[in-house]
Amino acid sequence: MFVQMAADDRKIMQQPNQHLLSALLLAILGGIAGALAIPPFDFWPFVFLSVACFALLALHNKPLRAALLGALWAFTYFFTIFDWITVSAGTPIARIVLALVLACFFFFIGLIWALLFAPYRERVISFSSNKQSFLGLLGVMMLAAFTWIGVEQLRMAIPFGGMPWGNIAFSLTDSPFLPLARFGATQLLQFFAVLISLCFAFIYQLLVKSYFFAALKLVFFAALLAILPFFVPSVEVSGPAINALVVQGNAPDSFANYAGGARALEITENHVLLTQKTFRDGIDLVVWPESASDRDIRTDAKARSTFAKIFPILGDTPILLGTQEYFSDGTRTNDYLVSVFGQIVGKYSKQHPVPFGEYVPWRKTLGKYFTQIEQIASDMIPGKLPARLDVPLRKETLQNTERSRSVRVGVPICFEVAFDGIVAEAAQNTDFIIFPTNNSSFGHTGQAAQQFAMARFRAVEHAKTVIQVATSGISGAIDPNGVVAYTTDLYSADARVVKVILQSESTFATRTIYLRELAIYIISGVATMYAAISYVRLGRKNRISKA
Repeated sequence: MFVQMAADDRKIMQQPNQHLLSALLLAILGGIAGALAIPPFDFWPFVFLSVACFALLALHNKPLRAALLGALWAFTYFFTIFDWITVSAGTPIARIVLALVLACFFFFIGLIWALLFAPYRERVISFSSNKQSFLGLLGVMMLAAFTWIGVEQLRMAIPFGGMPWGNIAFSLTDSPFLPLARFGATQLLQFFAVLISLCFAFIYQLLVKSYFFAALKLVFFAALLAILPFFVPSVEVSGPAINALVVQGNAPDSFANYAGGARALEITENHVLLTQKTFRDGIDLVVWPESASDRDIRTDAKARSTFAKIFPILGDTPILLGTQEYFSDGTRTNDYLVSVFGQIVGKYSKQHPVPFGEYVPWRKTLGKYFTQIEQIASDMIPGKLPARLDVPLRKETLQNTERSRSVRVGVPICFEVAFDGIVAEAAQNTDFIIFPTNNSSFGHTGQAAQQFAMARFRAVEHAKTVIQVATSGISGAIDPNGVVAYTTDLYSADARVVKVILQSESTFATRTIYLRELAIYIISGVATMYAAISYVRLGRKNRISKA
């Protein structure tokens, strides 16, 4: 029996790689399918097809080749979804470089999966009659899912603070899986997505070899995973509420014909005029976006005088708005302010500036070779405090809501919506969340829709009302169950009064963010070691059988 098993293992180790052209096509088509799953396309079932293609690459190729094909899958995926990088940077080189950097993470996923799946390339068929072996296969699939999540967490941390854009969990905002976000945020949805996709890949393997009973087992398991979200109850949306005026003043869709700070001043004027036009009695809070006044209203006389035009109509109604603060050493911060009677009573500074967008790492060195970085004239420095603001309420609002003095609002700025930790910290003990953003640098690309999908995900994850407010769109409001009240068009002026339910309770996902991340790093590390050890043992058996 041992001799037969050794012979089987040798066959597995000597199995040739998948035909190169077929493998390349599978990697490219899988990456494109993943891109079609997220906005602006939103064909969310394609995410399972995409990850299943990735899994088949790991099943049918030796480790190094599987890793390279996994990187090609990822490059295709990220290059497709990052059309807006070309518009923002003004060169396709930035899009290519970013896709290449992110593809490196999936090189390692492909490598680990190939090591994990090596014993199952052929002998998966034996699990049709062996219960213990079948459960072992499910265990290996779960380990593979954890390695995917662990590497994705790493992508959210390095380099330069990470880039989590493109996380497959955000492609599931229109799916029945979204309610699971309250219990495990992006990690839990990734786990379900990857595990179901792996089921599809192994089902394909079994059906090709006509092992229908074994395939049926996996069909049943995948179906069980698919129906679990339907048993998650919705959040009760009730309690005290305030009325917020959400103002999208619009921005020019071009930087041409603007000198100095003229464009920034025009954006501020747009928001002032629209606020004057739409403000009325009964509004408790006015919400402007990031970069509503990029010329600092605290120090810039023209920006201050423009902003001051709304003081008479607001009275003691607070307004939140985005601006910049410039320092003598040439650096700046991206601030979100609370203003009452024209006085600044609260400030949050963005914690995670975007590398090569809002600051340039290694500026002096890179500047010798790339003159384009001069377009980023000043480096943004990160803030230190969590993205929370206490907003004092006017007297009439206090009476209506039975609040003591203020509401606490989470205010992660722009790209910070993509970072689990920043948003979870902002959501703790807050009444609702605002995502102020400025998408006017990305043109009519898919960036704004991708970002709004993340905002919708966060509403469900933290069971809070979410407002996204943008200079030029997409703005909108989302309830704690992910139901969208409205959205705006790109490059349009729009102002809406939104009823905001105040809910300060935290979800399980909110409370366990760092414990969950630590656990996933540990499990994925163990899975990686198990994969390497299993592959080494398989090679040792092969050498014994040859002897």
